[in-house]
Amino acid sequence: MFKFKSTLLWCAVAFTCSSLAAQFSQPGYPQQFASSPYPQTPSAESQLVAFQDSALQHLRNLESYGNRASRTIENSGISFSGWVTHGYTGSPSEPVNGSNLPTGFNDQANKYLMNQLYIIAKADLAPQKEDWSASARLDILYGSDYFFTMAQGLETNRNGTPHWNSSNGPRINAAGSAALYGLAMPQFYLDADIPIAGGLGIKAGHFYSPLSGESVMSAANFFASHSLGMLFGTPRTHTGLVASKPLDASSSFQIGLTRGWDNLTDDNNQLSLLAGVRQSTEYGHLEFNIHTGDDTATSDRLTIMTLRLEKEISDKFGYGAEATFGIAENGLSNVSSGTFKQAKWYGVAHYFIYDINDKIDAGLRVEWFNDESNSRIMGVPIQDLYEGGQYVNITLGANILATKGFLIRPELRWDWSNTIVNGVQRPFVDFSKDSQITLSFDIIHEF
Repeated sequence: MFKFKSTLLWCAVAFTCSSLAAQFSQPGYPQQFASSPYPQTPSAESQLVAFQDSALQHLRNLESYGNRASRTIENSGISFSGWVTHGYTGSPSEPVNGSNLPTGFNDQANKYLMNQLYIIAKADLAPQKEDWSASARLDILYGSDYFFTMAQGLETNRNGTPHWNSSNGPRINAAGSAALYGLAMPQFYLDADIPIAGGLGIKAGHFYSPLSGESVMSAANFFASHSLGMLFGTPRTHTGLVASKPLDASSSFQIGLTRGWDNLTDDNNQLSLLAGVRQSTEYGHLEFNIHTGDDTATSDRLTIMTLRLEKEISDKFGYGAEATFGIAENGLSNVSSGTFKQAKWYGVAHYFIYDINDKIDAGLRVEWFNDESNSRIMGVPIQDLYEGGQYVNITLGANILATKGFLIRPELRWDWSNTIVNGVQRPFVDFSKDSQITLSFDIIHEF
């Protein structure tokens, strides 16, 4: 990917230079110096031809440098890949605050966004070893999606203010305003496979949570928008160490310790448990994950569990489902009684994917999510101030492979909720509606 597109560049320079030379040779340009007694300087045309030759030589040199740099990087075991995602989400309701929330990551209404410039760098740390392997990985994300991928101690400070991104922008978080575009480092870790105990995998660093089947990485998802379970019910990232081991050809498990939800630094310096098991059967691929620990600033226990099923019904039809269940101790308050109790959230999302042909896939996602304690989405876990908590969304989408590495994802989504806060506030359209419709598309260019 480091090689210059020399032919196109040469053609562009040659075309530009030739055009300029032709313009200077037109009769309309002054020729009063043609008979000057002083020694003549080279004509404009000859100067431009010389410039063209010099520019082409510089481009050849740059191509040679690029080829050498590419070979050096390849020989070092470092590889690069990634994509650019950009798109538009329209809201017929035209919210005054410009927000589609709680829909995300495409939360900005009626704006064209550069969602992700995503770059993955991988380094093979043991290229000559046959019985074990080790690698390092770094992910960099720049775009509007950074807002949903922030970790305390990395992209944000302990008080929630931005660490390196701007605080001036249209978005609001717990610490105030936030920029529309920003930079995030969602992953940087070491990964090793060691030939002990029948094969042991070790991952250490900052990495994506296995609790959701949907990913921060846009190229890994079918739909442009995300489920509420992924957005509000599960963490994005963990920092810690995890060991994994195959049990047999069709099953494996993992277990490890982390610093909590979306943290590089931890408020209470308590470690949390991350564990999971995967099993492939005739009924499909099953995966169960749990994360639990004293993850809040007040050292209250926070537990989240997910169960995921993926099944190929036929050569053209696939089905998936993910159930989420979370509990936060002392997460729900009752002002009138002065008491606290557990906050709970749970739901299930169903995915139906149909392969129309080798260029087009169609998809349907149907989700029900119950923010029983109003702690996850509208974020007012005070029992005296809210009612409801049920959310439903239905999403129709498609994946259109225009050319290799060029994917278009149109989407139509309907959201509804019976949640009411303070007697009047609802989740959608300037906190005034119980439903909303969004129409969106995005384009992914992989490189």
